Amino acid sequence: MNSLAKTGRTYLLVILSAVSAPSILGIVFLILVSPQSLNSTELIRFILTVILVFFTYKGYAWAKWIMCILLLITGVLGTLGASQILAINRVLGILLILLSMFYALAGMSLHSSEEIQSFFKYQQNKRQK
Repeated sequence: MNSLAKTGRTYLLVILSAVSAPSILGIVFLILVSPQSLNSTELIRFILTVILVFFTYKGYAWAKWIMCILLLITGVLGTLGASQILAINRVLGILLILLSMFYALAGMSLHSSEEIQSFFKYQQNKRQK
């Protein structure tokens, strides 16, 4: 693996960790606060997130595209929602805008980052051997 692919792996791991963290924290919070409120919807969403993260890391193009689209949609809808929240709670609205911008930038990076593309190519080559 060359240095470009190593950098891409680091970028990708940061993005995928940030995408997975809300699901993990949400499930842990529900288990700690109210275990009986944990239902199958959260578990299914978490399992689907883990599957998508796994296949994205392995360099599958379909997973990358789904991840890009979902991150961009989350960024746009989060920003729209934050504009409504700003009127009620300024700090929460600003935090939501920043998080939404991160998701949108992460989606664009998955698609256009030279480093991440190099890592995807490395993963695809490794899979074909």
